Amino acid sequence: MDVRVCLLSGRTAVVTVREHELVESLLQQAQSALGGKGRLMDSSGAALDPSSTVKRARLQPADSVTLQLRPPRVHGYGSTVIIEGDGTVMRDVSSPLRRVSVVQATSQAWAAILEDGSVVTWGNPSFWGDSGWAEPELHDVVEIQATDFAFAALMRDGSVSAWGDADSGGGTPLMYSLDPAEPEHFLDAVTCIQATRGAFAAIRRDGSVIASARAFAAIRNDGFVEAWGDEDGGGFLPHVCKEIAATHYAFAAILNSGSVVSWGDPRAGGDGSMIEGHLVREIQSNSRAFAAILESGSVVTWGDPAYGGECNTGHLRGVIALQATISAFAAIPQDGSVVTWGFATEGGDSSRVQVQLREVVSIAADARSFTAILSNGSLVAWGAV
Repeated sequence: MDVRVCLLSGRTAVVTVREHELVESLLQQAQSALGGKGRLMDSSGAALDPSSTVKRARLQPADSVTLQLRPPRVHGYGSTVIIEGDGTVMRDVSSPLRRVSVVQATSQAWAAILEDGSVVTWGNPSFWGDSGWAEPELHDVVEIQATDFAFAALMRDGSVSAWGDADSGGGTPLMYSLDPAEPEHFLDAVTCIQATRGAFAAIRRDGSVIASARAFAAIRNDGFVEAWGDEDGGGFLPHVCKEIAATHYAFAAILNSGSVVSWGDPRAGGDGSMIEGHLVREIQSNSRAFAAILESGSVVTWGDPAYGGECNTGHLRGVIALQATISAFAAIPQDGSVVTWGFATEGGDSSRVQVQLREVVSIAADARSFTAILSNGSLVAWGAV
């Protein structure tokens, strides 16, 4: 039978399939005819299961479905993994991983959430890339975070499971109250998890928590920030805010007014005098510096100069995105070019590939390199690659 496949742009193609064939066959033909990769959506907006048959999907002759194109997404830390638009991840040449929704990485290993909520891991076993023993316990997973040597997964019921090196957060997940008198307890009612390079923190329904290397900060329901831990590392100075970013030793918070306050080690971004008086749209951080996109589209930086914290960004206008490695920043202005600064060998110097950085739509970063996705789907990488 013939099925009409449409793009959101209005382009269409007619694909012929049999009732006993898999929806995967329909998807592959549609992708070939219309270009690009993505997923098929029925008339109600629900995604069609590629492993189902056309008959089971209740497709009828002359039905119309939509091919929702999704550009490749790049995730990286110790290396780079590309998630294609249809959710395929190439772990190696012989074993593609299908229907992936999210990927996270330790220094040399990967964990992927599949569309059914299960988890698959791979990579260096020493970095917990061979965690098959943990995979059967992981179901209905909605989020994964990673430190250098451990993973943590958040389940739909609000529980958290962690595995890996205990000193890096891979031990039994416990929650520590803001009230020192309240004992630690198992994690529950969690809505989000965050990670630094060596620790995890959980966001519960009664507030959100994020960690630096030596301190914690929590956003309560009323928007008030509680910080605790090493004062030199950001463990003091509460504020009312809507978003927090962290270097290894300092915090920066976007207040409800749009202004920014930072605290912690001044050498790692704790002195935010450079950003005072500005309204901020977004903050990015590396290990020792912050960069903020202002409402005007310009960029302000502060923190360790060697890490990009004292960069002359006055020429940057109309910036739409920022990304960071552990010691460098990359910005995409409206013209689709890329501007970089910070440690040259870890992404701060893009001169070798600058002629290729045109019509850039997004940038991903691992610890020491950047990868740009161009509008034609090609990739350009620089730094310690």
